[in-house]
Amino acid sequence: MIEKTNHQKTIYVFLLSIVTMFLVLACGTGPGGRDVPEWVVQRPAPDADSYYFVGSGVADIQPEAEDIASRALIGEIVRFIGVEISSETTATARSSLDSYEAELEEQVRQKGQAVVSGFTIADSYVVQKDDEVIVYLLGKYDRGRLESEQQRFQDIFQMKQDAVDVPAARGERLFEQGRFGQALPFLFEAAAAAQVSSIENAEIKFDRSTSIARQIIESLAIEPQVLQVQVDLNTQLPEPIGIRVYATRQGTRFPVSDLPFQVTYRELRNQRMVVRTARLLSDEDGFVYFDLPPTNYSGKQEIVFRLDLYSAIEPLREGGDRYMSRVDALEEAASSVSVSIPLISVSGARSRSTVVLAADIDQTGAVIDGQSTAQGILAELTSAEFSLVEYAMPVDRLAGMSNSELLALMRSENENKPEQAIERVI
Repeated sequence: MIEKTNHQKTIYVFLLSIVTMFLVLACGTGPGGRDVPEWVVQRPAPDADSYYFVGSGVADIQPEAEDIASRALIGEIVRFIGVEISSETTATARSSLDSYEAELEEQVRQKGQAVVSGFTIADSYVVQKDDEVIVYLLGKYDRGRLESEQQRFQDIFQMKQDAVDVPAARGERLFEQGRFGQALPFLFEAAAAAQVSSIENAEIKFDRSTSIARQIIESLAIEPQVLQVQVDLNTQLPEPIGIRVYATRQGTRFPVSDLPFQVTYRELRNQRMVVRTARLLSDEDGFVYFDLPPTNYSGKQEIVFRLDLYSAIEPLREGGDRYMSRVDALEEAASSVSVSIPLISVSGARSRSTVVLAADIDQTGAVIDGQSTAQGILAELTSAEFSLVEYAMPVDRLAGMSNSELLALMRSENENKPEQAIERVI
């Protein structure tokens, strides 16, 4: 029993020695016998004039420990400011914070050089312990200066939240007011910002904005103001071609302004058919009017009015596969809002008797048997609703004739007295 008691006393004394040794080490002295500063153990509370920050670093050599301590000190300041960098942070905010941190680091390294206004390294403490070096740094920051920086960065980083919330709120407000055409650009802007943002509930905000946009698009209907247009070749239409755009909401039908439309039509350029486009907005009464240029070829075509949201929807694809199905649904809904109006361009030649001479020739220019060229021309003229009268004449009789000579010959042999002859190759 006595041995057990002595053993317990021995253990107690040994443990007491360990605690005592630890306390001595923790409260030991640094180089030159300096006592451990109080700020190393407990960071100073802010006073009326300044805030205080402490950073520490441990490494094999002092310069490396100082670098670690510097980064820790700067991290404490940034945490106080209350901003966080992520991969989606705006370039402006990231650049501003990077620049600020670089200036703080320069200030720490130069110890006293006024790089960041109001900030200084007030003290440092180094402990050599076994094979390691521990460096402590005390930073002192003027209260007014630091609070100004804090407000500046919060304003900059608030832009990330505002980039989503501000256009979303405005778009939803316009939607509730029934101003659909004006609401769409804000809804798309909010969705584009949300899909690349790190803000809380970013995907939910994307879904909300795109859902309202799709609801608007699917409510749209187009009424053409004419069912078909007929115009003489190379003649300006007396009035523009028009459509009217409506939306239906809760059983009420109303015109929609400020919607972008693309109009497509065709014209002949250098003997080739090309597609032309024009971009127009619906007016306050929902009308979209298009002044068609004079057509330069006879025949039929379609004048197509199509809701043009490509430039607004395409940026939403930058969010990747995660959002793709929702973007595809938007695009499909937009592409269905279109209407085609038939246009017939009538040649004045149909009311004038015209001589057309056609013959097939070989590579040397010699006339060959066959009527494939003539039959092709006849088919085109028939489809254009010309009335045709065919004449068969020996080619050798016609070869070398000018248009005027050909016209004179046909007038002498035709009671209908043709008015013109067209260029031909013999």
